[in-house]
Amino acid sequence: MQAGQDQKQAFPLWLAICQALAIVLLLVVIVFGADRSYWYDEVYTLGFAAIGQDLDWALLKSDVHPPTYALLIRGMAGLFDMGPYGYDLRLVNLPALLAAIYGFWLLRQVFDPARLALLTVMLVVNFYTLMLGLDLRSYALLLGFGWLAHAAYLLELGGQRPRHATLILSCILLWSLHFFGAAIGLSLLAASALHGWRMGMARWAIALRLGLAAVLFALFCGWVFVASDVLASTGGKGWIRNGLDPLLNFVGWQAVAMLVLLTALVLRRRMARQGRAAPKPPRIILWLFLPGAMVLVAAAVISFHTPVISSRNLTVLVPPVLLAIAFHVPDRMLTPHLGFSARPLVAGLAVTAIVAVIGLRSADNGTRNGQMVEWVLREATIPECDGEPVYVFIPDQLDRVAQRVYFGRVVREPLNYLDYDPALISASCPVIGMGWHENGTVDDVVAFLAQRGTETVPVLPPDPRLAAARLLISGYVVRRAD
Repeated sequence: MQAGQDQKQAFPLWLAICQALAIVLLLVVIVFGADRSYWYDEVYTLGFAAIGQDLDWALLKSDVHPPTYALLIRGMAGLFDMGPYGYDLRLVNLPALLAAIYGFWLLRQVFDPARLALLTVMLVVNFYTLMLGLDLRSYALLLGFGWLAHAAYLLELGGQRPRHATLILSCILLWSLHFFGAAIGLSLLAASALHGWRMGMARWAIALRLGLAAVLFALFCGWVFVASDVLASTGGKGWIRNGLDPLLNFVGWQAVAMLVLLTALVLRRRMARQGRAAPKPPRIILWLFLPGAMVLVAAAVISFHTPVISSRNLTVLVPPVLLAIAFHVPDRMLTPHLGFSARPLVAGLAVTAIVAVIGLRSADNGTRNGQMVEWVLREATIPECDGEPVYVFIPDQLDRVAQRVYFGRVVREPLNYLDYDPALISASCPVIGMGWHENGTVDDVVAFLAQRGTETVPVLPPDPRLAAARLLISGYVVRRAD
């Protein structure tokens, strides 16, 4: 089975141009984004990795994510002699790119070259790729290995030679990286076994999938309920809240893919009215969506007790959605000549690519370089303040973890602004407060301290865009005015 068999030799030039532009866009994002400052969540990862320090197993066990990714960063830093906050650490996500490339190589047996090119555009010009590809979080690896696992799974659905090792190894890696990765990995193994049983797959292969899924599920439960302290963050104590925002973001972050889907549906409807209906997508799409549906159902049930569905956690659903869209694209949409279907698609791809660049610039401003954790710490921990407390909004783990990442120790103990007492900080230390990742403006902090008898001046980020916004989320420091 190969989608678009008739168009195999007719590769449209406009699609080749779109594919090349998408790859160039990805390279631009990588080159210009590799040295961006670490933001809130990334500093957490570095704190868990404890590069150059002793591992804090109590801290690792308290995280709501498995420790695998942090340990991977620690191991890579030790192996290649990388610093505790060197930007070369972002190379830890390189296996995601290699896995995705291998996944595309496997998909040659399912899709014609034109659809593979379209899939490349949809995966690359995708905020899940462009925003998370460089993040020191596990989501890039989830996307890469998820793509590879779904490619191997799709080969089975299409009656191709099963890639047992590829599917199983990818599912194990997904399971080890993230709880949603564990969910999609276990679901893929179960769905593969069920489909294999229906199609006469070798019994040993079915037994291997089910047995491995059972073992991995048992280990997962052992970590969550016995070995770790994850349960302390359940029951609504985390930062995730139930709502439609994650699902809306999931659609919005894949604007190009949604545009392709909309164009395909409109074209199919027009062809049907003209009496030239395009072939219906294969029924295997239902099987393709089965693992993702299992994940969503499980997450929805768990969310009644502990909200777990976030935009980033939905990364695991990107591969099946994009693959399903490729099946819905009629051959006429991929013709070499720019007809009705191609012109709006090309224009839409171009516009969306421009919007993607602008959006990435804004996102980088607001959530990456915007949370200048290292800059804040270095401004707040000047020598004359060594050992003095510092005021923050609701002290949490990161206020200490970040100091250990950049200084190897907690230089200034964080205190809550609501408990402000000017006498607790000596007159020789001019820096009173600091922060990042909060709502509001720096002027709110200055006014708050003024009401309590201390006049202060804010120190704003060196980036003029951030300084002009005066947002707390960008990072700030407040010093005594005198």
